[in-house]
Amino acid sequence: MSLDSQQVPPQAAVPVIHVKYKGRRYRAPQCENSSSVQRWVCEKFKLATAELEYEDDGAWVVFDSDVDKDGGLQARTSWLLQVLEKEPAEKKMRVEGGCEAPSSVQIPELKICSIYRVKAFVDRKTMLDKVQEYLQQIPSKYKEDGKLPMLGCSGMKGIGKTAMLVQIAEKVAPQMGKKGLYMTFNGGPGLTNIFHRALKHKSASKALADAFAAALLVRCGYKKDDAYDAELKPTILWLQQKLCCTNEDTLVICVDEIGDLQCQVQEPTFNMPSATMSSVMNIANEFEGQVVFIFSHIKDSVLLTGASGSGRQVLSLQLPPLSPSVWKELSLLHKWQNAASDHAEIHQLLLACCGHPRCLVDGLPAALRQRPSLLEHPTEASLVEARHVIIQTSKFNDISTSDMDEVIFKWFSLKQSQTLNVSELIANGLLLRLPGDVDVLNPLMLQSWSAGATRQSQTPMRWHLSQVYDADAVLGPNTEKKMEGLMFHYEALLRIGLNGEELPLREFYVGGDIDSKFGPRQVRAPLPSQTDLIVEMPNFKDMDTVLERLRAGWIVVSQEQNEPGVEFLSPWRDVNSK
Repeated sequence: MSLDSQQVPPQAAVPVIHVKYKGRRYRAPQCENSSSVQRWVCEKFKLATAELEYEDDGAWVVFDSDVDKDGGLQARTSWLLQVLEKEPAEKKMRVEGGCEAPSSVQIPELKICSIYRVKAFVDRKTMLDKVQEYLQQIPSKYKEDGKLPMLGCSGMKGIGKTAMLVQIAEKVAPQMGKKGLYMTFNGGPGLTNIFHRALKHKSASKALADAFAAALLVRCGYKKDDAYDAELKPTILWLQQKLCCTNEDTLVICVDEIGDLQCQVQEPTFNMPSATMSSVMNIANEFEGQVVFIFSHIKDSVLLTGASGSGRQVLSLQLPPLSPSVWKELSLLHKWQNAASDHAEIHQLLLACCGHPRCLVDGLPAALRQRPSLLEHPTEASLVEARHVIIQTSKFNDISTSDMDEVIFKWFSLKQSQTLNVSELIANGLLLRLPGDVDVLNPLMLQSWSAGATRQSQTPMRWHLSQVYDADAVLGPNTEKKMEGLMFHYEALLRIGLNGEELPLREFYVGGDIDSKFGPRQVRAPLPSQTDLIVEMPNFKDMDTVLERLRAGWIVVSQEQNEPGVEFLSPWRDVNSK
């Protein structure tokens, strides 16, 4: 998040700005915006750099960037260091069976929870019940075949995988009398770099599991240089000892975003995440159910291949999408809920988030911090900016402009199921899956793509898409006639995607309301050369002109809108008629 342009909300500017740092509250005099707050913080607390986050109580929370590096988590990360045991610096780490722990260096303070602050955890009771059942059945499942089942959590970007794993590590496991630990490979170099650097030091037999051990040790407080020679089994034994685990205890290690290990792999055909999970689980078998790993990945297929060839059972939790109206239930969005009743544009923005947790919990607050007046005065410029901030915050920006153009055109061609890689689009966030397995193009990205379109400067598809959103933004009580504009501009979009090809009329109007004698007809409609496929007339009285424009491929709209049962006229022609 860029802090230079971010203004301190008015309620925090009078009479003085407050700052929270390491649990204490300070006054920050003579600060006018976040940049001046940041400079004051660095001078006051002798920090090289710091990240700030504004909270509703009128204070800026400071995150020390020099400390806050586990897994690359940024402004939404907080440390709670729990020192379970302090040992003399010169004492070597010895564990059961005489194994020497990863390194004979100073004993670090063990960092357990919480390394990630979950702002809101929406109802996932069904998923959590499955996790509890899995953890309860671990001993009996292991005894069946001597192989520890693997639990995986999957879902599209921002659907709540991290929140789920943190919930398991910090609440579910302790409530069941188990020990929980969360680690992540997400967020820049962090543990991913540790893993790949350690991999260069390892022998082939257990290289992946031991490189994983190095990342785990750094997560738990080790210095990087002291962790590269680690081995996974002694590392787990050391963790059990530090956590005072008995023979009856289970250690639950939640590993987030295992897929990030693929980013530095030179050979694209080698699946590093799957191979690493398999290697780690082979070591976990030796602990006979006392150590459990839970992994997360965007794609469920990667989790399934993590146990391929081993005969290991894989239990997959695919996080289902939430209702697009779930924003109405989140208390942290109470200001947005109030604004939605006054401004159709805010209501549209909330629905465009499609119930996506990261959009709602991170993206919307970030947009409001960037433009504090957004909810009171949602101008076109502020809404464009808000969508951009939500997209960036939600990490929906991994697709090039040219690829975006191609995907959108194919989507509106009515042949998307044959030409688009749906699973890949869902993985990168361009396609969102709604309840009922309904896939939609990400409305935020779609509207952002069409923003600023004019009849003269943009492609026909951009222009008509922008008009669809403009028509939708004014929908509300007593404005049913505005549905008309949405309908004919959307039909123009589909016509552009169809590009003059013929098809049965029932494949264009798929709602099922078309008359049975018209549905099977093969039809075609020419495309006008102009950007705008819509032509408006005062009324339909001049039928010669109406027919002439229909033959040219225009959608003809009556400005008077006084024709009973007629919304607009479309230029379809039966290809078999003379």
